[in-house]
Amino acid sequence: MYPEEVIIFDIHISDNDLNTPIKMLPNHFGTFLQNDFRSLLTLCCDDGTFYFVDIIHYGDYVDDPNSGIQWNDFILSNYIVAGQKLRFKFDLTTTYMCHVFPIDV
Repeated sequence: MYPEEVIIFDIHISDNDLNTPIKMLPNHFGTFLQNDFRSLLTLCCDDGTFYFVDIIHYGDYVDDPNSGIQWNDFILSNYIVAGQKLRFKFDLTTTYMCHVFPIDV
C-alpha cells in the first residue's frame, strides 16, 4: 500500500465520549466522511471483528461539516476507556471500511 492510498485520523477519547451514543468528529474527519462516504461505515478491529456504524451528518455540508458516528456497540465491545487515542486508518482502495485501533499517547 502506498502512502497516498492511506489516510489517518487520530481521535482522543474523553469521559463524555463514553456516555454518548454519537461521537462527534473533528471537522477534517467529518469533511472526509461527507465527501467520500455515505451513511454507513465499516470499522475493522485488530481482532478481526467488524462493526457497522451509521454516519450522522449535521448542518450544511459546505459551511458546517459536522459529522459523527453512532458507535455504542463498538465502544462497549472493545473496552474503550477515557484517555485512549484511537486511530482510524482508511485504505482508499477499499471503500467504506477503516481499520480502528488504539495507539499510545
